[in-house]
Amino acid sequence: MDLKRTSDVPLRKHYIQGVITNVANPKNILFYLSFLPQFASTNGENGSLALLLLGSTFALIVLLWCSLVTYFSTLATKTLKDNKTFNIILDKVSGIVFIALGLKLLVTKPN
Repeated sequence: MDLKRTSDVPLRKHYIQGVITNVANPKNILFYLSFLPQFASTNGENGSLALLLLGSTFALIVLLWCSLVTYFSTLATKTLKDNKTFNIILDKVSGIVFIALGLKLLVTKPN
């Protein structure tokens, strides 16, 4: 899927795909299970409530942060995508990098 076709997909589909990816990621589950209990008090009878409150607060902060990053990166992407001067410079720089990599590959001797 290229950049032009992704703009036709509804934002809700992208959001649901991101949520499913994060929930199904075992690294995220292990992080929460190992990181959050350090800050919850287990002395009282409300240990599980404290852990639930801490997890909910952390999830809210992460949601807010990821939403802000998504919003501003989308704004920057649209701005840069519409800027013809930036696209010309990006094409030239990436062309130079590929030529340099090709020349480096050409002069490198195999082991």
